[in-house]
Amino acid sequence: MPAAAHFADDVVAALRGAFAATAPREFVGLLGGRRAGVAWQVEAFAPVPNRAATTNALAVAPADFAAAEATLRAAGHDWLGFAHGHPHAPATPSARDRAAFWPECLQAIVGGELARAELRVFWRDAAGCRELACVAAEAP
Repeated sequence: MPAAAHFADDVVAALRGAFAATAPREFVGLLGGRRAGVAWQVEAFAPVPNRAATTNALAVAPADFAAAEATLRAAGHDWLGFAHGHPHAPATPSARDRAAFWPECLQAIVGGELARAELRVFWRDAAGCRELACVAAEAP
C-alpha cells in the first residue's frame, strides 16, 4: 500500500479542468504513473465518459476503461487507479463510492465548490477505506 500519491502539475491541472468542464456532473478517469515504493507518482490522467444516468453518480463502460488503460500503457504508464469529481460535495468518498471502489488502487476525488475545490486520495483494502497523503504542487 502506498503511503502517499505525488501528483504532477499537469495532472492536477487536468483534474481541475475536468472538474470545471463537467460540473454539475461528476467527471471520471484513470490515473497513470509509477509505483515507487510507498510514494506512488501520478503522471497521467486519462478521462473516460461518465455513463451514469444521474449527475451525482459515475459509471464506466468496460470498453472505455480498456481504451483509457491502453492509452496509459502506450505512453509508458502503469494504471494506478481512478479519479472522479464531487461538484458541490466534499472530496470524501460517499457511501456509494466506498461500496464501488476497486480494492488496492488509488481513488482520487476532487470536490467542493469550484473556486475552493480540494484533491484527496483514498485506498481501499481488506482493512477498509482510508485516506493517503496527497502531494500536489497545485492542488485544486
